[in-house]
Amino acid sequence: MRVSIVVGVGVLGLVIAALAPPEHQLQAYHDFAPSGPGNMGIVLSNLAFLVVGIWGLRLFHGGPLGRVLFAAPSDGWPYAAFFSGAVLVTFGSGYYHLDPNDGTLVWDRLAMTVIFVALFSAFIADRIHRRAGVAVVLPVLLALGAVSVAYWDATGDLRAYRVVQLLPMVLVPLICLLFPGRLTRFRYVGWMSFWYALATVVEHLDKTVYTLLPFGGHTIKHLLAAIACAVVIAMLRDAARGRGESESGIMADKRKGTER
Repeated sequence: MRVSIVVGVGVLGLVIAALAPPEHQLQAYHDFAPSGPGNMGIVLSNLAFLVVGIWGLRLFHGGPLGRVLFAAPSDGWPYAAFFSGAVLVTFGSGYYHLDPNDGTLVWDRLAMTVIFVALFSAFIADRIHRRAGVAVVLPVLLALGAVSVAYWDATGDLRAYRVVQLLPMVLVPLICLLFPGRLTRFRYVGWMSFWYALATVVEHLDKTVYTLLPFGGHTIKHLLAAIACAVVIAMLRDAARGRGESESGIMADKRKGTER
């Protein structure tokens, strides 16, 4: 029944997107507040994603914390994809902001779809079905994310990309409410949502922010979105502490039993 609810909400989202009128990219989107020659301020702000991506990969993919959290290396693939996506955003978004147009925006959005679907797959693997989340959902959604961007590039219609971007934001909290988790925590979903929502607000206030600061809101948006990604690191470190305490308790109980 719980799986049916998640699937039903997902199908409803797809139907709404299919029935909605086509959405086209507004060209005003590419007109950012000044941030130095060649939008250099906005470009450099993407380095925050690079820091978070490398930090996460070193901590959890093949590192000591990864061995605490994941029974097999493959269990960490959704998180490896997530942090790799953050690294890719550094270059995709940086390339786009050097010459903002629909053609360069493709690379920015391709990288962002990796983040969206990898995190979604991580919650499915942790709370619904580990093997399906890693071996099936992750590769399928990575492919569908790329297809959604290619579809927009070919037709000018953003609806498929919006599904990839927005549907996980609805389904992840729902999954947290319906299924227990081992590594994922609902409160961290709240923090991710907070920082991402704040990033979206300052993005829309790009030129208003520029009247108050030497740079626009889009520059701040990148920093806030990188913080949202860093919340995943905090969530996994929290899970690792819990696992460490649990394993320490088990070992202590075993020692006491042996002494008795």
